[in-house]
Amino acid sequence: MRSWRGKLSLTTLLAVLLVVSMLAVGCGSRPELPDAAAPAAEEAAAPAAEEAAPAEAEPAAAAETGERNTKTEWDGTYNEAPMLKEMVAAGSIPAVEERLPAEPLIVEPYESIGKYGGTWRRAFLGVKDFHAWGRINYDPVLRWAPDFADPIEEGIAKAWEWNDEGTELTLTFREGMKWSDGAPFTVDDILFWWEYIELDTNITPSPHIEWTVDGEPMTL
Repeated sequence: MRSWRGKLSLTTLLAVLLVVSMLAVGCGSRPELPDAAAPAAEEAAAPAAEEAAPAEAEPAAAAETGERNTKTEWDGTYNEAPMLKEMVAAGSIPAVEERLPAEPLIVEPYESIGKYGGTWRRAFLGVKDFHAWGRINYDPVLRWAPDFADPIEEGIAKAWEWNDEGTELTLTFREGMKWSDGAPFTVDDILFWWEYIELDTNITPSPHIEWTVDGEPMTL
């Protein structure tokens, strides 16, 4: 108890000294302020300054990389990777305008227009993860919107329509589409997949469930 009281008394004494010193500073004599009237008189005697010319507006800063691209107008020209430009110049492939369909799909960048080249690092679960490589190796008939709450978007099909019963789907594909080797892409290619891959039991033991109705293959 004696030791505790000793510490308390010392602490109390230090606190009191601190308060007293603060009061002494606060109660000190107030420094005299300069006469405010003199500068006012000098300012009145000075000649009036000329009005400053309005400053020129600075150009707006360019949008930083990563902002959502809101460009809605298209100037009618296309771009392509440098390696493809070299192939066009060498005559190995046709010009980009000749390789595209009559109504190409214009995709609005989610954040900004990308740059050619570089390294793209993606998550991959192994050889069974066919979705991982499939998403970057084929173009879908229809596409999910970046926000899954939005409606389905067009892909290589520019239009689609269901019948009233929801049992028949009519797809309208883009005119003038081509494979990477320049061969035309037509609905016959879809029929080839269905008849010689999906319905061939040597390749596909049974049709995938998404192409069946009540256990029976759909009619294409």
